[in-house]
Amino acid sequence: MRYILFLMIFSTSLSWGQSDIEQLRDHYLESLPKIDRDLFLALEKVAKDNGVAIDHVNDLLKTKLLGSSFWPACGKGSYGVISNEIYIKTKSDVNQISYGSDLKKDDWVGSAKETTELIVMEGHDIRGSFDLSKQDLKLFLFEPENVSYFEWETLSGGHYQRNCK
Repeated sequence: MRYILFLMIFSTSLSWGQSDIEQLRDHYLESLPKIDRDLFLALEKVAKDNGVAIDHVNDLLKTKLLGSSFWPACGKGSYGVISNEIYIKTKSDVNQISYGSDLKKDDWVGSAKETTELIVMEGHDIRGSFDLSKQDLKLFLFEPENVSYFEWETLSGGHYQRNCK
């Protein structure tokens, strides 16, 4: 599903007037298919009418409509973007993660894609991988101040403070 990319302009030495930004916005909107343009304008109106940013309306829409804060995705060009410079390969026969600026480099290669595999990654370091079944899977992270948990079956979790008084 294709959704909206909004052009944000940050200038340091250039001075952009409001009419310049509006012209760029209008030009961008004209380049979209009608249904995308109509959707964007509707979201923009809801945001304006409620005094919130369009990103907030977009997040609410995803959460209410899909029960998730993420749009369902197949990746773009066989890659799924996890964060800045961390990518998963969605169309590979094995579980793969690439990180850094070179997408063609296989930084980590795991089991066959038919295998359910949990990867623990800190920064760009793979700390461990585990073959699992997803039945009744719970993840726990113990920290000095908190214990966080995640239940796979319900896709929910939370945390407890450890030093409450």
